[in-house]
Amino acid sequence: MKRIKMLLGVCTLSAGLFVSCNEESAYEEELNAQYTVTEIDTVEQSERMDRLRASLPESAEEKLGEFTDRFNFIDGQFKSQVESAIDGDDYECSTDELPLTEYTSYLTEGWSLFEALVYTFYGDIPTYYALLLDEDVNKKAYFGPDGEYTNQIQRTFRDLSRFWDIDAGDMELAGMHFDTYLDLQKSAETLQLLYGGTIEENMGTAEFLKETVEEYETLNRENGAIFTFNAFAFQGQEVAPLGFIPDKIVMGDGIMQGMDAIGFGDVAPQAILAHEFGHQIQYDNGYFVDVDPEDEPEATRRTELMADAFAAYYLTHKRGATMNWKRVKQFFEVFYNIGDCGFTNSGHHGTPNQRMAAAEWAYELARNVHKQGHIMSGQEFYELFEEKLPELVAPDAEENTAEGANGTFISETE
Repeated sequence: MKRIKMLLGVCTLSAGLFVSCNEESAYEEELNAQYTVTEIDTVEQSERMDRLRASLPESAEEKLGEFTDRFNFIDGQFKSQVESAIDGDDYECSTDELPLTEYTSYLTEGWSLFEALVYTFYGDIPTYYALLLDEDVNKKAYFGPDGEYTNQIQRTFRDLSRFWDIDAGDMELAGMHFDTYLDLQKSAETLQLLYGGTIEENMGTAEFLKETVEEYETLNRENGAIFTFNAFAFQGQEVAPLGFIPDKIVMGDGIMQGMDAIGFGDVAPQAILAHEFGHQIQYDNGYFVDVDPEDEPEATRRTELMADAFAAYYLTHKRGATMNWKRVKQFFEVFYNIGDCGFTNSGHHGTPNQRMAAAEWAYELARNVHKQGHIMSGQEFYELFEEKLPELVAPDAEENTAEGANGTFISETE
């Protein structure tokens, strides 16, 4: 989703993007040139565009921006670019041919400006409903369009809560679902949060969105996976006008479907959840640090690689998920597939090589534990990771591309 998300971040910058379908603006030219968004070339699309315009409240861009700016949980790799803090030429990095990139390209194939704008202004309805309004959490939550990941996720959440030494008693676990659009009440309630007005005033838009996502194949591919292609950890805080929202982990159906589609369905749900739980350890122990904007890419890379390492340690530990070597290699590939090359991006998660290196280092740590069955505290693990970090992120562009950032190699036949 990285590619289309970065594209759509531009969509909210100017009200001038609502132009006649017969006139191509400079914005549309850039859109078509860079992201292969197709033209609006049917009467139906033109009529839908008119309805989309009519659905948006006055100052929609400002209202959406003001609301979303209150939260920093959504993947930072999709935020606006900032001044470069890392020299990308020093690193071996390419995600162009990764299977997950190909999958997300398929999800957005053939999109016109209409689909792009639906996604821009209304694409986060499942996200905010899951985070702020959904009461079906923990044991009442389900995961996957048909609940196919529920047992994996709920069992792993219980295990993680026992494994790590933070108090997860008040933490909530929620699922993010495309079906939110199909429930008019849920959709209208979320629209009210995003844009104001009453539930009744937002019902017309909710009906328009339900009709649109049901009828447009370009929007509902794989159960609308593009709209739930995310997972995130949220630190508890007051959210007006709702009151206190507790610590929460939200798991999107789309990201798990995507991993399943590329062959990691038996391991990715646990790996992704373990990564997000790692962020909750960071929240609880104060491992996030305030930095200047120019330092954000490196700061985010540090916390993301640390979360990868927390996850790998749990997944391979004898008292954790106890994954065997075959499955260990699989979750290495999971982390590799969600690496990125956005060196200047405030949400840079680390290159694929770096993410794999962090997971491999933690695996070795769990495998070579001296005291049988001992589980490190979060603080012990953190101190070892901080010591290891400079090696994990050392420049690797001159090394063989089959090597990880730490100079080790994982054989496909091993």
